[in-house]
Amino acid sequence: MRHGTIWFIVASCAAAFACSPGATAPAPTSLLAEKESVTLAADDALFAATETATSHGRQTISVSFFSGQVGPVASGSAHWTNTTSNDPDAFSILLDIAEGGTPANGFTSFAGINFHHVPPAPPAAAPSFDFKADRTAASGGSPRLVMLFSDGGNINLRPLAWVQDTWISEGPGPTPDPSAPTNWDSNGGACAFVYETTYQTALACHAGATVTAAFIVSDSGWLNGPYRNWIDNIQYAGKVISQPSDNGEH
Repeated sequence: MRHGTIWFIVASCAAAFACSPGATAPAPTSLLAEKESVTLAADDALFAATETATSHGRQTISVSFFSGQVGPVASGSAHWTNTTSNDPDAFSILLDIAEGGTPANGFTSFAGINFHHVPPAPPAAAPSFDFKADRTAASGGSPRLVMLFSDGGNINLRPLAWVQDTWISEGPGPTPDPSAPTNWDSNGGACAFVYETTYQTALACHAGATVTAAFIVSDSGWLNGPYRNWIDNIQYAGKVISQPSDNGEH
């Protein structure tokens, strides 16, 4: 998987840093991108080494977790929890952003969910996820589902705002965000930058390109830290991840 172009995601309004209501873009966005890129690459390498010994040519989506920090703050963390869920199973994924700075310094913990076995062809149907936050606030671009492309660009899906202790579906989930159909942004490709558009319009900016990576990340500690996001019902290419057993080969 390729993460070298991840800086586009956090260096523009399309990451929803500046575009979320009440938010101002953090200063050192390139540093944040570099740290996340290195962490994702390390997770990919660890997953590949483990999979070499255990996989039998798996083709279905699975996930692992990554975390880290930018600046003199604590690392974030990511793990399964059975304390809250947006569906009949008991599970969701907790992204704990333990500490943050200010928009001026951009310091933040970060945590996320890395997708593996992502097909090169982008999904025909828009990926989606459910999330919950521990406060009501502007989102600062988190949490967001990101797809990186072989043309060096990316698209991402993110909420504009959080509602405390309330599950929200960025897609056709049980508690849909009314703005979810147009909560996609695109960077690079044929369109340079497009904000707040549909999945199909964002995808058209990268016609002919293949997907090189996909993940969900939360990194708005510079605006809201410390905070927690919970993620459930991740849907990508027809595969739904909502509990640990969904990582199985089926």
